[in-house]
Amino acid sequence: MGGEEAFLFIARLRGHNLATAAWEWRDEALIDAAIEDLGESRVREILTQSSQPDIRRFDAGWLENTRTPFDPELHRKANSQRMEAITARGVLIAAETKEHNHWLRRWGMQASASDLDVIQERLWIEQNPTVIVSLLQVFSTRPRHRFDSRLINLCSHADKKVQRRAFNVLCENSHPVIRTFAIAQIRQNTLGISPVGLLIKNFEKGDEQQILDHVELPENPCERHWMLMDLRKMLEENESADSSKLGQIAYFHNPCQMCRFSAARLLFRHGNVPTWLAEECRFDAEEECISLDDLRRA
Repeated sequence: MGGEEAFLFIARLRGHNLATAAWEWRDEALIDAAIEDLGESRVREILTQSSQPDIRRFDAGWLENTRTPFDPELHRKANSQRMEAITARGVLIAAETKEHNHWLRRWGMQASASDLDVIQERLWIEQNPTVIVSLLQVFSTRPRHRFDSRLINLCSHADKKVQRRAFNVLCENSHPVIRTFAIAQIRQNTLGISPVGLLIKNFEKGDEQQILDHVELPENPCERHWMLMDLRKMLEENESADSSKLGQIAYFHNPCQMCRFSAARLLFRHGNVPTWLAEECRFDAEEECISLDDLRRA
């Protein structure tokens, strides 16, 4: 929508990412969209005339990709090998010197337990909030084999980014201490962050009513969307959960078409779909929602 200026901005961001990752479909999609809007000759001219290192890296990635067709399996292996070559020391250096290290999540997914221990020990003594956020990113999709309750302390950190990142890491772990913390936050919500995600892996039968009694929908659309996503995941990953009321809330209040479909599908599968919702799905703009009625008829 922003023309050449927007293209250069996104190309710079993607070029920065290519310093630690391989060319992928997102990069190809950006090029295709730019060519459709600006023409291939102009796209090549814009990239080659730039002196910014990240844009030059993006341009080089495009040229390399046009010579070698994209292979998803080779891409996966290349990324895996790149992450394996990075040591725990390299991660610490990156966390200290750069604010945006999105590749740390991928590194954490395949890092050894001993390397994760190194990062975690640094986490407990680090004082710089920006570095703490980067270190927490290592554990954003990797539960710890030995949970340390000091992670809960970071949820009360003065820096809001640290708070939210620590909350996200907690959501990946299952432990009685996390459950106790989650229930306390559901009842009191002293930190202003939706605690529903903490129950995805720490759910017990009866928690549905706790949420209905104490949790309020955020006014901010983005925060409401995130909370309803967590609510849906909690219901999906815990078969004993009663979705009859919470599933309707996840459907009715969600601005996201894909999330509404997922919530409706959950209700259909559990036989909890009310007549009004089934009727609404029959006229939804999403074809998958229209087909959900087949689950009820089966």
